[in-house]
Amino acid sequence: MWRTSDTKNTKLAILFQSLLRWLFGIVFLTIAYFDYGKDGWWILLLFGTAFMVTGFLRPKRCIEDTCSK
Repeated sequence: MWRTSDTKNTKLAILFQSLLRWLFGIVFLTIAYFDYGKDGWWILLLFGTAFMVTGFLRPKRCIEDTCSK
């Protein structure tokens, strides 16, 4: 996830994005755990899993002054 050319600000942005996605993943997975057996619990499980997995990926946009609008 880190590159040797990353600055301190870039590493902070990547870390913040990862922590935020992991937090959302934990929240969705926790809600799915407590709602197990009710309608729609599997959707929460999918969203939580997606957030957790994408938290390990490096964001592509708006890093290293290459933000396209």
